[in-house]
Formats: sequence, C-alpha cells, structure tokens
Amino acid sequence: MGFVDLEGRVVVEPQYEMIGRRSEYRENWYLVTKDGFYGFIDTSGQEVVKPIYEDIEPAKEKQTKLQTDTIGAGTVQFKND
Repeated sequence: MGFVDLEGRVVVEPQYEMIGRRSEYRENWYLVTKDGFYGFIDTSGQEVVKPIYEDIEPAKEKQTKLQTDTIGAGTVQFKND
C-alpha cells in the first residue's frame, strides 16, 4: 500500500502491507506494517518510527508501547508540540 495526496501526487510509494489508523498522540503519524513489522510514517511519507516492531499499542497518555523479541520492550514518549 501507498497513498496519494488530494491532487493525485504519490506521497508514499506502494511498499507497505498496511497503512492504518492515525496515532492517538501524533495527529500526522500513521501506523504501517512492512514485512510483518509495525512502525509509523508521517503525512510526508517519512518513516518516523521504523517498522521493526512486532507490536505497537497505546500506553499511558502521550506514550506508545513498542515490542520486539530481539530488542525487547520500550516506550516512545511524545513531547508537546
């Protein structure tokens, strides 16, 4: 999957298995799946969290939990913009 802007220009080349829901804490971040792993891209198509995680889920307010067998678990803490 990829996506185009309102004028039909390619923003994200087709490379993801899924482009999903918006992040709860970052309005311009979208959940993606690539090769079975999760990450986030922004509205410009940049990978802001590389898709290397086996699980991503909301944690506490302004945090997201990340999980991978090889690295372990962790969280991303979002700062106020």
